[in-house]
Amino acid sequence: MLKRIYSFFMLRKALVLFSKQEEASGYAMLSRIFSFAPEYHFAYFHMACKQADKQDFAQAMLYIKKALTYHPKHPVYHTYKGIFLYRQGSYQEAKESLKNSIKLDEQNHLPYNYLALCHLALQDIKSFQKAMQAKGIFESTEMQIRLITAMETYLRNRQNCSNNQSITDMG
Repeated sequence: MLKRIYSFFMLRKALVLFSKQEEASGYAMLSRIFSFAPEYHFAYFHMACKQADKQDFAQAMLYIKKALTYHPKHPVYHTYKGIFLYRQGSYQEAKESLKNSIKLDEQNHLPYNYLALCHLALQDIKSFQKAMQAKGIFESTEMQIRLITAMETYLRNRQNCSNNQSITDMG
């Protein structure tokens, strides 16, 4: 019990260090938690998020998988695993993780929105529409930008496909 409380305070200190732009000290504090209390899954989750902030999704995946090792039924961890996979372009794998998150917590809008983005990236417009109807758009600027960008990509790809089809029809 005391180990967990001490780990909690160490994690809070690491987050304060990150907020003060003391990155090296923040990472060192997280590493201390891993040594002191390797089962403290929150520390792995925060490290995963820090790695994703740096666009290092390979490292983010290692840490989120470690968090899931210690807490396999944590819906937020499955959501973030899905987000990291989505951001890497692994849409099919991302869908599975996001579906796991939804099974564990049907009320969270974020995995529904990323699931919709995965469907759209995979050109599955019917599943995209179904996912969007299930929960609607999560009210965040980031999510709205991602949805708009994904829709533009989908429409551009569709346009390119029909242009290519027209060219082959003429040939």
